[in-house]
Amino acid sequence: MLRSPVILAALVCLCTAVQAMEPIAEIPVSIKRSLPMIPVRVAGVPLSLMFDLGGSSAITLTPNEARRAKVKVDGSLALTANVIGETRSEQTFIADNVAIDRLRLENVSGHIVRCGQYAPPHRGGSIGFSAVSDYLLVIDYPMHRLRLYRSGDADALASECPGPTFAANYSDGIFGSIGETTFGPARLLWDTGASSNLIHPHLLQPTNAHPRTIDGGPPVVDVEHLAIGSTVLPPQRFRVFPFAEPPVDAFLGTPFFLNRKVCFDIPLGKAAIK
Repeated sequence: MLRSPVILAALVCLCTAVQAMEPIAEIPVSIKRSLPMIPVRVAGVPLSLMFDLGGSSAITLTPNEARRAKVKVDGSLALTANVIGETRSEQTFIADNVAIDRLRLENVSGHIVRCGQYAPPHRGGSIGFSAVSDYLLVIDYPMHRLRLYRSGDADALASECPGPTFAANYSDGIFGSIGETTFGPARLLWDTGASSNLIHPHLLQPTNAHPRTIDGGPPVVDVEHLAIGSTVLPPQRFRVFPFAEPPVDAFLGTPFFLNRKVCFDIPLGKAAIK
């Protein structure tokens, strides 16, 4: 059957567009204890690890999971800090083969993590920012998925998160954005590893805000106005907590991500929210 050049060209364009929007990986995510858990294989060993966008390490493992995955502890030490500023030295390791859906990572540097009072409440370890920093990342908790596309895939970004984009940059170990809040400008940390939205009390001091106690946790305050770039968001509830690290004004954690889709083209430093 003869086909016209126009039809053939259209078919080629359609196939190219579909291929461009095909995710590199589509990762199931489940929320447990208000934290996102994803399936990962390290050297073929199946693990359930927290997805921690606020953690800069590509991978962390507890001592038990590190033994199970038989990672190569290299004798070096990594200095880590928790939210109240406590520091500790942790052993570093190399993981030969890390598989996250179709994403394959070789010779991944990581460190051992020991869970203490102020450590993230995961019990296996985490996959952090460095593991996904080369991609367009789509966090889609309503559909229980994380998706990775190649950076610069404008069609995928427009399809997943249509609307205005804003800046989201990695600097000094912090992946964040600048936002406008009821209490003034704020440096916001994108942190899937935070079970609550957190705001530092220093941001409230010049105002007449009165945090209130609703349970046994830190007091809360409702931020009625939150805008990032030209994206205006509905009111958000934050826990008021005097965290020492990192040097930001607020964390956007699980409650922020639960009911919306958030897209980050990390290498290009831009993001959008649906």
